[in-house]
Amino acid sequence: PVRFLRPFSQSAAPSSSGAQGKPPTPADPLSKVSGLTTNVVLKPDTGKKVGPGASHDADYKVPEYFLYGRHSYYEAEIELAPFRCPQPSALKK
Repeated sequence: PVRFLRPFSQSAAPSSSGAQGKPPTPADPLSKVSGLTTNVVLKPDTGKKVGPGASHDADYKVPEYFLYGRHSYYEAEIELAPFRCPQPSALKK
């Protein structure tokens, strides 16, 4: 059996927003990022802009760029690891 450890999110306190465990609503920015949890994609505070000039209808059209934290890449790697295909080998069995 394979055991995956989650060192980055194990020590993280659960969010008080209650967003985990609920499916995202269409107005929720997390609904645009499918397959990843709130450990990877950060939910901005309500009423705050996610970044300078970030908007879907402005010149800078990637507001999701500002929804990632320092360890988001590693969290995504951990969450997607079970779905990866095994590395092919050129060795004959």
